[in-house]
Formats: sequence, structure tokens, C-alpha cells
Amino acid sequence: MYAKLINNELKIAPKFIVTQFNIILNPREEDYLQEGYKPFLDMPKPLVETGKKIIRILTEEDNKITATYELADDNMTTDIQIEMPQVQNQEENN
Repeated sequence: MYAKLINNELKIAPKFIVTQFNIILNPREEDYLQEGYKPFLDMPKPLVETGKKIIRILTEEDNKITATYELADDNMTTDIQIEMPQVQNQEENN
């Protein structure tokens, strides 16, 4: 698989490449490399633990892009308080 990193966002290479002069339907490695794509290595994800979340870390080198993963504390709170406005009954207003 080939990809580019653009503004730290991973863009996977398309199944075909449109160039200035033609459309390449079955791109070869050199076609992807010429268009600025690099081999993409997606490393295994760790098992999720309670209270943790998986963070993806993208690293770009001269000849490849690698995705590694690590666990981090999940700081999401489950104690959500919602305040609802008081609604008066129409009959109470008359």
C-alpha cells in the first residue's frame, strides 16, 4: 500500500493515477513513487485496556510512512450533566 502525509493526515494512494497526459489504471511502484507516494506500513495495534484509548502515530521517513500505535489514558468523562429549560404547560398559563 502507498500513501502520502499531507498536514499530518494520511492520504492513501488511489487505485488509478491521473497525470497531465494520461490515466494509469494499474499503477506500478515507480508510478506511485513518481507521484510522491511512499510505501505505507501499518503496524499491529495493541489490545485496548479499560480506561485507555489507542493513539495512532504517523512517522514519515525518506522512503516510507509508518503507523505505530500506543495506549493513552482516556480522559473522557461519563458524568455528563444536561440542563433542560423549564417548559410551562399551556393550561397553566390560562
